Amino acid sequence: PTESAWEFAEKIGAECYLLPVPVYADRPEQRDAFMSQRSVQDVVFRARRANIAVLSVGAFSGNSPIANYGFIKPSELEELQAAGAVGDILCYFIDVEGRPIDHEVNRRVCAFPLQDLSDIPSIILVSGGQDKVAVMRAALANTRVSVLITDEDAAKGLLSR
Repeated sequence: PTESAWEFAEKIGAECYLLPVPVYADRPEQRDAFMSQRSVQDVVFRARRANIAVLSVGAFSGNSPIANYGFIKPSELEELQAAGAVGDILCYFIDVEGRPIDHEVNRRVCAFPLQDLSDIPSIILVSGGQDKVAVMRAALANTRVSVLITDEDAAKGLLSR
């Protein structure tokens, strides 16, 4: 994902700033400490001033990168599924309505605050595949997406309702 962000920014002539922290802290207190660091606050400040946000979503499955890279425990995945998670946006697990799941995993996310997306004027959601239809629908329900870039399978799935 890091290389993709750099390449994308270069291709569109934008600047790329990454959060110098792990995706998930071990504990919520650790997340708070990471997110309060000056270097992290600088990146979040810049992101809050962005005119455009380009986002993707992750499908909820044991095969997702979050699961495969061991960012969270299998037991946590089971708990999130039981709580109604359909996938993630900005690594925050969301339900079918696009609302963040009330779970410790979401309190350990080291990312741009999900609630601050509403302050960004234009949001572009780039995602595809039949396996992501549920989470794409959820993100569209609760995020002010201006542009959706997807593939035919996902588009058919989104329109089939």
